[in-house]
Amino acid sequence: MKYSHTYIKKMGKNLLKSKNPEEVAQAERIIEDWRGQHDIVLDEFENRLLPLLQEENIIIVDRGRRLKRLKAIVNKMDKHDVKNLSTMQDIGGMRIILPSIDVVNKIKYFLESKGVEDFEIINTDDYIDPPKPTGYRAIHIVFRYTPTDIKHECYGQKIELQLRTKYQHIWAMGVETAELITDTALKDGSGNKEWQDFFRSISACFYCADINQSLCPIDKKRDANELAKSVVINPKFIEELRSMMTMVEIDYDEKNSTDSSIAEGYYLMDINYKNRMSRILFFKKEEKEKAIALYNRQEKDNKGLPKDVVLVSVPRLKNLKDMYPSYYFDASDFIALAYKYANKDMTLN
Repeated sequence: MKYSHTYIKKMGKNLLKSKNPEEVAQAERIIEDWRGQHDIVLDEFENRLLPLLQEENIIIVDRGRRLKRLKAIVNKMDKHDVKNLSTMQDIGGMRIILPSIDVVNKIKYFLESKGVEDFEIINTDDYIDPPKPTGYRAIHIVFRYTPTDIKHECYGQKIELQLRTKYQHIWAMGVETAELITDTALKDGSGNKEWQDFFRSISACFYCADINQSLCPIDKKRDANELAKSVVINPKFIEELRSMMTMVEIDYDEKNSTDSSIAEGYYLMDINYKNRMSRILFFKKEEKEKAIALYNRQEKDNKGLPKDVVLVSVPRLKNLKDMYPSYYFDASDFIALAYKYANKDMTLN
């Protein structure tokens, strides 16, 4: 293990609390390096997990992975009172989108019984029924990397696997896009109560579609389609989501755009909230260190500005928008699905 839990705990505390610029700068450097190690673990996990799912004939709708933003790390420590950074379980995260709740549960039970080589499950959170109070639905499984070489620099690193249906994913991405509008953490239960009620209602409706049930789980006497109709005919929320989408410019790096359309790799998305613009840079898999270095540097350059940067990995460029539409300020799938449900037409293409 390159960094002890005690040392990472100290760096997290310095990052959050220290008034000494040198201590803060050191903490940032160490945490960036420690965060980068999680991508090594994600590589090992993905290389073991995907063949297992293929052997089980499990169809994956989409997948992606990311390293948690430094800003999000600080926010989670501050707002959620995480006193020990080394215990944070989602520094490295992988997300898999699946065709149904049955398949989500099948993978959960399979992983719990069979496991993944060199990894141990240390925690499972089932947020499907009941969901989180916000309406968020998914299954989260936290794994710890335990290779036979206990001196491996990444030994003990934790990564989180998220399992979602397509309905659950579209809902979550709608919430993330709304967070950009409201500048509040709606998925954590913060912000405007009307927005929270809106998304909670739509979550209940999408859940009915997932389980092919007509009665709304948050109002047992009410038809879920009627609830959806009563929600989406109010233009306030839908129109605010739509208005943001009309103001966005996407800038692809011309040098790498051809490669990125055919190759798996890393995508660095530099997002300007003020100008409603996302710039996307592509890096091949063998350019991982270069991508992570630029990610670290861009986070520093964006500090104090209405900008953000995120580093993700997806199989193809075409998967990027499906997996992370909020970084495009795009809630079109969410809006379309809400209207389809209100009109009792829930066929997903």
